[in-house]
Amino acid sequence: MSTEVPFDFSTGQMGVVHQDKSVLHLSHWITRAYRAAVTSSRDFAVLSPPDAAITLPLDELLSRPGCQWVVATADGSFFDATTGQLLQWTNGGFESIGEPANEFLAAPAGQGHIRVQADTLHPASANTRVGRFCERIFTELTGAAPAGWGLVEPASELWDTAELNAYFRNRAPMPTTAVVIGAPRPGSGAPSIATLSMERSSRGVHEIVTFLAETPEPVSEGELEGFARAMHDARARHAVLGHGLGHTNLNRPARFTGATVPACALFGPETLETAGPRNALQLAGDTAQLVGAGPLTSLLITYSTEPTAGRPHPLAAYDELVAALTGASGESDGHNLNDR
Repeated sequence: MSTEVPFDFSTGQMGVVHQDKSVLHLSHWITRAYRAAVTSSRDFAVLSPPDAAITLPLDELLSRPGCQWVVATADGSFFDATTGQLLQWTNGGFESIGEPANEFLAAPAGQGHIRVQADTLHPASANTRVGRFCERIFTELTGAAPAGWGLVEPASELWDTAELNAYFRNRAPMPTTAVVIGAPRPGSGAPSIATLSMERSSRGVHEIVTFLAETPEPVSEGELEGFARAMHDARARHAVLGHGLGHTNLNRPARFTGATVPACALFGPETLETAGPRNALQLAGDTAQLVGAGPLTSLLITYSTEPTAGRPHPLAAYDELVAALTGASGESDGHNLNDR
């Protein structure tokens, strides 16, 4: 086993990895450095030039507590590439000075994309097959099952849910996250990508998916409803698909890219337990409908892609509905499209 220190620079408070690349991905080296930081109770930062962009899997890792993507500018200053706040090196770590960086506010060039946050709960059974839920998302939105998976980028294994489950079982009960890659959406040249997380709890096995795909045009209303119905059929606890801008080949730049705006959402039977389906339907408004029957009823909502007089913005409407349906139960984690 290598004893090489995985940091380019470290203090008692923080470990830093410098990446002088145009695209930063979740490499073996960054994964080792992150684990070393966690083991030694240090914060972790990836330092890059201002023209860099990061992949979804690395973005997800750097959204964890104690992690940062830090940009070093040509004038010697630093800023947080997620919040845009200028940083200074103080007491062995980066601290915000409470001002935005001008470079962060520069409008990024890039393509449109769709982002999905979805999860399901499997029974804790020998017959459980983690990955089929993720596969359904890829199939519905790209027309094909995933092509491969791995623990780092680039994904090294061909897609095989049996092998995926064998790995997850060997890791249990530790939470585990895999990188999943697939075909582009029609009209795009960028392969789709997702992270697939498995977590065990007293209630069963949670499969949690974050999916990105480039799309030249907003998803049609018919496809949105079809996707939401597919998520109901797949027993999603919750699923939301939104449109975003400003990424290049699905990689996020160190710029303000705006919020991902919900286009459709599905709240499964578990999410509706407190409010009840009929009350949830009233809360959701006239673009919502109930699908399924009895204890397997879900709530499906589509949102307009254009501003509509007299209606709240889709982001506000969605956030208000999440709060109404899940706030009391404290199970709203993972429902936010813009969590990073």
